Amino acid sequence: MLEPVPPGTVKTEKMIVIVISGITGVVTIISGIHQ
Repeated sequence: MLEPVPPGTVKTEKMIVIVISGITGVVTIISGIHQ
């Protein structure tokens, strides 16, 4: 993990984290409504 990483990769990882957390939030809300 200590290998040099291109700047674009870091941005992509941040975007993936944001998307995943957003999906997780939506799923949590939906499952909360269904319960």
